[in-house]
Amino acid sequence: MVDEMHKAFHQGQQVIQSMLSFSSLFLLSGYTAMMYRNNSDALNNLWITVEQLTEHIWREQYLKNRSSFPVYVAKAHSKPRIKKRLGSISTKHKLLCLSNIFSKDCYRVLNRARRKRNHLAHSGVVPESNLIEQLWSVLPELIEVASDTKHLGLRRLSGGAMENWDIPARTDFEEWVNLAKAL
Repeated sequence: MVDEMHKAFHQGQQVIQSMLSFSSLFLLSGYTAMMYRNNSDALNNLWITVEQLTEHIWREQYLKNRSSFPVYVAKAHSKPRIKKRLGSISTKHKLLCLSNIFSKDCYRVLNRARRKRNHLAHSGVVPESNLIEQLWSVLPELIEVASDTKHLGLRRLSGGAMENWDIPARTDFEEWVNLAKAL
């Protein structure tokens, strides 16, 4: 067990040192919030992690190797609609997936999580636990791609915890009053 912890620590250090713009604090805070079913904090922190990893992958793997991708990637990159939005995370995710830098499954989860993160930020809609768990499940792929590391021990950490805490979907005060009455 001590040997496993030692290996995990060294693997974590390698990952962190391989990316200057990566802060493990958000990954840890996101995981902790996920375990306590604080879904809004979990999504916010894990999404910051996604954005940090995406920026690193974009700079180090996409932009530096852009000429080596198939023609259809260059065509997609050159479309005026895409070109205008190259700074947006959704466009970067689309092009990274199209380039096979990460999987289509990863792209689908990231796309869904991004939309839910925007709902949280703009409408106060708290995401469901299964979304957070899905996001957690694709983070090892992103970290492995970004750090050029394989078989992360992080994959063994699941997001499962206590279910059905009856947390309201919106942070509308009336829902909290009704929840308090029910308790």
